[in-house]
Amino acid sequence: ECDSGAAEKKIGQLFRSLRKTETARHATMKLDLVNEEELPSSGSVARVQPRDQDVMLGKGKSYQNHPGNVYFRTFLEQYLDNYDKAPRQNRRPMCANLANTLRAKGVRFIEQQEGSEVWVEC
Repeated sequence: ECDSGAAEKKIGQLFRSLRKTETARHATMKLDLVNEEELPSSGSVARVQPRDQDVMLGKGKSYQNHPGNVYFRTFLEQYLDNYDKAPRQNRRPMCANLANTLRAKGVRFIEQQEGSEVWVEC
């Protein structure tokens, strides 16, 4: 089962990582948006098939190069200055808002269950 705050944690980690990177990465990927009916209800954990617009939670080049993760980094780069300037207590709510913005566009945060081929939505 996925940690309920996994997406927000990933956003915070990526902001810290982007802060260390001098050159911005740019992606021209356009999201294939899904219908609202196809989105699972908030907080549900469901087995899913990875899609190009999904953000895969994990480490390594296969995750970094996944189209959804490339888009995710590019999306967050535009908020990096605001994140850096925000008081520490405002950063987690900021990450939650960004995660919800992405979810509203059909982006899912998914994680592969350890030792299996099963992906679950976080």
